[in-house]
Amino acid sequence: MKIVIINGSARKGNTLTAINAFIKGASKKNEIEIIEPDKLNIAPCKGCGVCQCSKGCVDKDDT
Repeated sequence: MKIVIINGSARKGNTLTAINAFIKGASKKNEIEIIEPDKLNIAPCKGCGVCQCSKGCVDKDDT
C-alpha cells in the first residue's frame, strides 16, 4: 500500500517526531511518500478562471 503524508508544519518539532515514529512502524510493508508544502513553489490563486476553460492553471508552479 502507498501512504502519503502531508507535513503541514515547517518546524522540526512534535509533528516531525510523530511522522518519523509512524514511518518507523509502517515502512516495513508500505511505500511512504512525504509531501512538504513549505518546500514547494505554490503561487496563490489569481481568480482568473482560465483553469475552468482549459487544462489547468496558467501559473507554472508545483501544483
